[in-house]
Amino acid sequence: MKREVKNMECPNCKGEIAEEQQGNEGNFYHCKRCGTVIYRRHG
Repeated sequence: MKREVKNMECPNCKGEIAEEQQGNEGNFYHCKRCGTVIYRRHG
């Protein structure tokens, strides 16, 4: 089952975060503005 990915907000600069890649463990996101990388595990 595929879920729609909503654009998230960067905790550092409040910039737009795009989904980079999906892995077996979770997803990597990175902020276009400041380059912060965020990792989210599947809940």
